[in-house]
Formats: sequence, C-alpha cells, structure tokens
Amino acid sequence: DEPCLPCDIDTQSQYWGSISCGNDQSVGTESAPSTTPLDTPVNTPLYNEGPVIEKDVLLELYDATGGEDWFNKVGWATESTPICEWYGIQCAEDGTVESIDLGGNNLALVDGKTLPTSLFYLPSLKYLILKENTLFKYSNAELEFFKDIGAANLLEALDLSSTGLSGVSGIQGGVTLNEIHLDFNDFAGSTIPNELYSLNRLRILTMDSSNVSGKINGVFNFLKNLQVFSANDNKLDGSLLQGGYLSTLSTLRLRNNSLTGTLPTSLNLFVSLSVLDLSRQKSDESPGLEGPLLEFSQMPNLKRLDLSDNSLSGPIPGFFLAGVDPDMFEYADLAENSLVSSIPVGLKSIFSKVYLQNNKITSVDQICESALKGSNLEFFGCDAILCSPGTYNYLGRSQSYDNPCEQCNISGGAQFFGSTSCEAPKELNPKDAIELIYSSCGGPNWISSTNWMSGNVPVCQWEGIQCSGDGSIVEISLRSNGLKNAFPAREIFQAIPTLTALALEGNDVDFLFESIQDISAELTSLDLTNTNLASFDGIDIFPNLAELYAGNNAITGEFPRDILKLSNLKRLVISFNNLDGLLPDDIGTSLGKVELLVLHHNNFSGALPSSLGKLSSVHYLELQSNAFSGEIPSDLAQLSELWGIDLSDQVSKGGGFTGNLTSFNTMSGLKRLDLSKNKLEGSIPSDFLSTVETSSFEKLDLSSNLLSGKLELPSILSGIPFSSMNFSDNRFSGISADLCGNDCAMVLCAPTTFSPTGRQPSSAEYCEHCPTAVYWGTTTCPGISPTPSPIDPL
Repeated sequence: DEPCLPCDIDTQSQYWGSISCGNDQSVGTESAPSTTPLDTPVNTPLYNEGPVIEKDVLLELYDATGGEDWFNKVGWATESTPICEWYGIQCAEDGTVESIDLGGNNLALVDGKTLPTSLFYLPSLKYLILKENTLFKYSNAELEFFKDIGAANLLEALDLSSTGLSGVSGIQGGVTLNEIHLDFNDFAGSTIPNELYSLNRLRILTMDSSNVSGKINGVFNFLKNLQVFSANDNKLDGSLLQGGYLSTLSTLRLRNNSLTGTLPTSLNLFVSLSVLDLSRQKSDESPGLEGPLLEFSQMPNLKRLDLSDNSLSGPIPGFFLAGVDPDMFEYADLAENSLVSSIPVGLKSIFSKVYLQNNKITSVDQICESALKGSNLEFFGCDAILCSPGTYNYLGRSQSYDNPCEQCNISGGAQFFGSTSCEAPKELNPKDAIELIYSSCGGPNWISSTNWMSGNVPVCQWEGIQCSGDGSIVEISLRSNGLKNAFPAREIFQAIPTLTALALEGNDVDFLFESIQDISAELTSLDLTNTNLASFDGIDIFPNLAELYAGNNAITGEFPRDILKLSNLKRLVISFNNLDGLLPDDIGTSLGKVELLVLHHNNFSGALPSSLGKLSSVHYLELQSNAFSGEIPSDLAQLSELWGIDLSDQVSKGGGFTGNLTSFNTMSGLKRLDLSKNKLEGSIPSDFLSTVETSSFEKLDLSSNLLSGKLELPSILSGIPFSSMNFSDNRFSGISADLCGNDCAMVLCAPTTFSPTGRQPSSAEYCEHCPTAVYWGTTTCPGISPTPSPIDPL
C-alpha cells in the first residue's frame, strides 16, 4: 500500500531507507515540533534545486491566480501575518502547511501563468481544495500540474471540482490519495480516466456533471477500497457492473446517464450500500435499465434507493427491502417504471417511504388492509398507498386533505394505480409494439432474432412474426428463444388488434391478463407453457380463445373461474401446476366445446363432477397424478367421442378412485385407457370395452388396483396384444383359459412368482420364484431383487 517513490529532482536521496528527496535526512529519529521561522527553509524536499520555503510556494499560488482579486485574501502577502493565519491555510503541529482550502474564492489564472506544481512539495500537505475556481483555462494545463504530484507523499484529499479541468494525466503519481472530487468539469466525452484506476487507496471518487462517457467496469474491477462513487449527469452507457463488485461501497450515484441492461444480481453483494441512485437512465433513445427488480433484501444499511425513470418490469419481489431498518430507512423511489401486479405486504412498515407512481400496479388491496389499519393515514383509505385507477394527483397518492385523488374523465387515462396525470395513454403502431417486445424482453440476448430491429426489413419478415395478406400481424411465435422480463401484453394487444396467435412457451417471461382488461382482443391461440405465469385472473378478456396451453408453471389455488368463461375453448392444457381443490360442478357445461382437457400433475381432489359427461366433443381427458377420489362417474359413458382417457395415479397424492370398474362400452373410438394406481375393486365387467376397434387400440392399463376374481376379458379384446395391456398388482386369483391357454405367464406371473412387469418378460426369460406372491401379476418380492430385464414396463 505504501511503495517507495522515485525522486524526480536532481538532488537524489543518497542512502537506503530515505524518507524524502534530498541530502539532509534524519532517518530513524523523531524531532520535536519545529520552531523554525516560517520565512526560512524547513527540512522539506527540494524544489528547483533549492529547499522549499512554504511562504514562497503560497505566494507563487497567490500571484499565478490573481490574488489581488480573491474574494477573501486575509493575511495573504503580508509580512506581519504568519502563513498559518492566512485565509484558507491550516498548519500541522510543527507549523508546516497541512491544508489549503481556497474553494470558491475567485482564483483565476493570470495570463501566461499555470497552477504552480510547487504546491506538491509542501512536505505536510494533506488536503488541497481548489474547487469552484478558474484554474485550467489553457488546453492540457493539467499535464504540467500533475507531473509532480508524487512529491506530495502525505496528500490524502484533492478537490478540483468546477475548475475547468479536462483531464488528469499524471494523477496516477498521487498514490496516497484516498479522496478525489472532479465534479462539474468537462472531460469532452472521454471515458473515466484510466489514470484513476492506479490509485488503489482511493475511498471517495466523485465526477458529477463532468461529461464522461463509456463503461464503468474499471471502477469496480480496480478500485477495491472505494466507498463512495458518484458520477451523476454524465454519458456513461452499457450494462452495469459486469463481473465486478465492491463489498466496501457505501454510496453509488449514477443518476441521469445512459445505462442499459438489467440490474445485475451482483448488486445484492454490495452489502455495505447505504445510498444507491440509478435513476433517470431512460430517454427517447434508450429504455434505460430493464428487467426485474432485485430484492435488495440483504442490505441492512440501505437508506436511500432511487431507481426511478427506467423501464424495470415484472412484479415487486415479495421480500423487497426486507432487511432494511424501518426507522433509519429514508426512501425508495421506483416511480416511472413498468412494475406490475400488487405491492407486497412486506413493505407495510415503510410504505409511506416507497414511491411507485406511474408504474403498472393493478392491486393494493393486501398492503392497504395491513399497512393502514390504526395509522394516521387510515382516513384516506387505499388512496394513501396509491390513487386508484381512473383517479390521479401530482403525487400519485393522497396522504393529506390538500391533495385528494381526483377523477380522470379522459377515456383510458389514469389506467393504473398511482397515476400522476390524466393524459390518454400513448398509442403505439404495430411495429413500435413489436419493437417493444425486443427492448422489454432482452432482445440482444435472444437465441435467434433474425431480421429483428432491421430498418430495411419489413416487420412481417422478422423471425416469429406472421402476417396476413394485407400485412396485418396475426401471429407472434417466439418459443424457447431466451425472452425474459415482463411481456408488454397491454401494448401488444392495444396496438395489434389483428393478433390471433401468441406463443411464448419456454421463455422466462411474466404475463398479466389483468393489465389488458379494457382492450378488445381477437386472440384464438395462446401458449404460455413453462413461463412465469402465476395467475389466470382476467383471462376472459379473450372470449374467442380456442387454444390455451399453460402447463408447467407455478399457478396455485382452485380451478380458475375465469377459464370457465371461455366458452369457445377447444384445447385446454394446464398440467404441471399447483392447482388444488374440487373441479367446478359446471366445468362440463361451461366448456362444452372442449376437445382436449389436460389437467394432470396438479393437486385436484374430491369426486369428479358429473358434468364432465357433458363434454360431448372431448377426445382426450387427461386427469392423472392428482388426488381425485370416489367412484368414476357413470356420466362419462356419454363421452362417445373419447379417444383417450387417463385417470391413473390418484393414490400417490392421497386419493384414488374406488368402486367397481366402469365398462366403458359406449366408446367405440377409444384407443387408450389408463386407470392404474387407484383403488378400483371387483371383477372386470363382461362387456368391458366391448365396442372398441381392436385393430387401432393402443393401450389398456388397470395395474395397481384392487381388482379380484378370475381375470376374464370379452372375446372382442382377444385381438389386442398382451404387450399393450397391463393387469399387474391386483388381486386376481386366476386367469381364464380362453384368455391365455396353457401359457398364462405371458399375461400375468402365477402366484409364488413375480417379475418387475408382473408377467413373463420374454419367451427366453421367466417369472422368478417368490414365496410371498399370493396373486397373479405380482411385480415385487420383499428381500429378492429381480433379474434385470431389457423389457420395459408398459
């Protein structure tokens, strides 16, 4: 941290262990405070081949900067006043100059003069503050000034704000500096000077309004001891903090630049942050910061957070600011973004310090109830959180009698909670809306984006965009393409009323139906499989929807009632979610046109509603891996158009169909039937599947039930290969000779034998001995491992 420094003057240090440049050195001894008169040489480095006389150095500064015109020059250039009493001068105990503070004192370089470098030869100088003066009016004046800064081996703080500085070449020699202020200068659009990155002791660096541009990565990669960095009102651009982070940083201010990209998760590692200001990155040319809002939940020291006027999207995280001290926290400004959904209840202790105006918030119900009860704002109701849709005021909320939320009488105006104006929303054209997908959903990082954002290629030729003959956009298909953040649904459906198909499967996007409630949409096909869909609330905005694919999400709650309003639905797939409760009694009558109903791998329970028998057009009914119970409704016999039905594995989640096996003898087109892993009892009916076309039948699985008696099948099923049927792990006591003759092991292993499939694996392999196997078709034998077989179970 304290390297040996070179001596740049002619009289070099002569011995090992020198503590200054020059011949007269007292190494290894301590001296009492000096009583040397201040107008005589002190034991200091040499300057211009002679000892430094501090008074002469100060007078050189006085003469070069028009001292006679200074605002305050008390004591200066007088014989009777010691220099330690001159205005702006503070001395150390030994009487040498320790601090020069002449900020805002009308210092201005005299023609032909430069700022004297002799200042850096003052042996005790720690603080040099010359801000708000005219010191560098000549081109490259700093080149001469900083060349000797290495001589100031105690210098800690340098403030040259608002001095006309245009560069800092040579400042890297100031290795002892830990505080530098360069605000309100003009670096002519250059990048943050590389010379600063050599100053590894630096704790404070400010460059507000200094016309610097480019990336800021070097600040975080090299200045590892930095505690405060401020570069507001510049032209810094690109992504924020790619790869670097500072655990020591307490203040980071980058307001009003041109930063883009998402908030990096590495920001969560800045555990010492007290102030973070990344506001006002958005402009007509740039969306600013995009993507999801970070939680900032592990920052107990955070007091001020400003992310306003960007394009942040998606919901506010549930644990947002969970770690802050409510008493010490001052504010979080998230205004003028595109944040959606509701306000987390966790913000109730600081809600009055969180500013959310002009986002896309659609609900404040939960936090309103918990935060306002018993508070002095309870009188104002939920308007104290945010003005409700259709109302507004200049604050976006009402917390005093002087600022009520006012009614907005413009159609479409103030459409979200927290509006500050009653202006009608800006209308986008279709191309603008498509471009918004790119800018909002991480377009530069998509897997494939052929022709996107190409000014010379029509939007209808952009990858994933389909148009009709008249050039109207009718389909957007961007499956598994690396999209992220909140999908701009409102803008898309508002600008593209001709859109009939939207496919976002396999992307990390949020989609809110509630954000488009007042828009007429013609959508007929929607695929949100494996996205971040969390709710179907408001999906009835698409009355013409015929296909809805929303499997493999994390949707919770009971079967969505809004889906039942989609009377034109033909294909419904909401498998692999966390839906629970009973299926609605009117599901069959409400969705009478459904041809494909896929609800498997949820947590539905209870009996199947009899109205399922009203699904007269259904071809496939897939309800496996839930927790349904009770008897299989006899009404299902009315589903004459069924091709496949899967009610398997209700047992694993605590359910299981009971009662006798239904005959399914009215379904002539049935090709697949799976009732395995339930609790069905009794024998197989004599007319079981008696009308199916055996030549096209594919699968029958009745395994892992409680069926009993002798296994017998209608003669019509004799045309189905045994390999397509599974009766294992029931309680069959025998097999009809008509079914298998003398080779019944190919159907089920006999009692006292078993195999993993419950039948003889092949003509060359046999069921193995198992003394505890009581019934035909046993698949396990406690204490005995079966011989591995290449034959997979059905």
